[in-house]
Parts: sequence; structure tokens; C-alpha cells
Amino acid sequence: MFGEFVRAYRRRMGLTKEEPAEFVALSVRGIGRPATIRPVFWSSRCRHVRFSNRTGTTRREKTMRKTGLLAVVACVSAVALLSGGASSASASTADGDAGTSKAVVLPDPGSNAAPESFGPYYIRFYHSDKCIAIPNNGTANNLQMHQWTCFATNAERWSLQLRLIDANGVAWYWIRSAHSNKCLAIGGNSLDNGAPIVQWDCIDANNQYFSYWYEPSMPYPYYWLQVRSSYRVISVSNSVTTNGAKLIQWGRCACPAQYVAFSTGP
Repeated sequence: MFGEFVRAYRRRMGLTKEEPAEFVALSVRGIGRPATIRPVFWSSRCRHVRFSNRTGTTRREKTMRKTGLLAVVACVSAVALLSGGASSASASTADGDAGTSKAVVLPDPGSNAAPESFGPYYIRFYHSDKCIAIPNNGTANNLQMHQWTCFATNAERWSLQLRLIDANGVAWYWIRSAHSNKCLAIGGNSLDNGAPIVQWDCIDANNQYFSYWYEPSMPYPYYWLQVRSSYRVISVSNSVTTNGAKLIQWGRCACPAQYVAFSTGP
């Protein structure tokens, strides 16, 4: 269906097979001069949007302004039909850069309206596009977590379960594995930078309580995962991007190796 849409779009726009279907779909006015939004129609999710600030308008662009909005709506409709619709969840979903699946927009942890449980989700790092995973599908306590290519396995799926709302109204959660039924924890209950992120039997302890935080400077919809015991966040050691890189806690910073997104699929 999506291929048929692209072919019909090419015919309508008079594009040859050699020309990429990346032309102007609609135009909006930017600050000081026109800004052109270019949806990349060969994208399987219609989520890659390119911006340019070119001045001037070609004859083709004028034609496409008239039909561009319809093309965008058709593209979104095609994706919705292909995906078969989204399942219900406690958190909302939105198109993001968190892989090919829907990125999950989590409720504000300080809103006093935090759900008791949601997930399971894949937790994907911004810098590497890899997921928090249990090495070798292990089930033992004190096994240090690592990042790995996201794929369909319970060793990469995690649920958030509400355990505490503190005096400031902030919700704190267990992050529980769908594979081992254990929770993420700070190894040795350490407060230091570099302490390992491990799995452990779920207990009510501050080194297993996590909250998530977003601020406008972060890429949307990515978050920090902050632990209550040390107020440090989950990080990939040395910002490594390869499979097997270990997870540690580190002081919060504007670091892509600390940004994670939640998604419904790999």
C-alpha cells in the first residue's frame, strides 16, 4: 500500500524514477523568510522531516503547495493502515526518533497523576539507538546491564511499577524486567559515579527507585532515568555505541549517552 502511494505521488508530481521523492510537500513561513518542510516519502514511518530555509519558489514547488497537505495526510493514513492501529496504554504515544516503533510519552512524574504501572517497553539510548538489555538472558542477581541492538526479546522489555510518591509529589518506580522479573538497581547501593547498573530481586529500597525527567533542551521524547539513592542517572560507560557497553550511574549532564526513550517495539 505504501509503495502504491509513492508511485501515485510520483505520477501526480511528474517525477521520474531517478528523482527522489523528497520534494516540497507544504510550505510554512519561518522567521524572516519562507521555510520549506520536506517529508521524505520513502520513509516507512513518515517521521523524518527535513527543514530548509531556501528563498525563492520553483514552479514545481508552487504546484506541490496545492497538493502537499493532501499528500502528507495520505502518507499518515497509509502508515496507520499498515500498522493496524495502536494498542491502548497508560502512557500516550507519539512519532519520535526512538527507532521504527512508536515512542511513548510518559506522564509527568511530578503531576500527582502518575499511573501505578505501565509497560513493558523497550528503553532505547539516544546516542547509540540500542536498548537496555540483560546480558545472555541471565536471571542471576548482581548481573550488570548493558546495551544491545533492539530486537523482540523479553530481555529488553521493562515495566515501570509505582512504589513511592515523595513529599514533593514525585513518583518513583521499580523498573522490572519482563524476562527475569528482577529490577534495575545500583550495585552495592553505591553513591559514586561509575557504579554498575545491575538487576536484583525487587525490594523497596532507594537504589531501586527510579524516576524519569525531561527538560526542553533534550531531544523529544527522551528522558533521564534518575535513581533516588544517589540522584545520579543511568548512563552508558564512556558513551560507547557498540553492543555490550556496560551501564553505570553518573551525574546528570546534557549527555546523549544518558538520554533514553521508551517505545512499544524494537
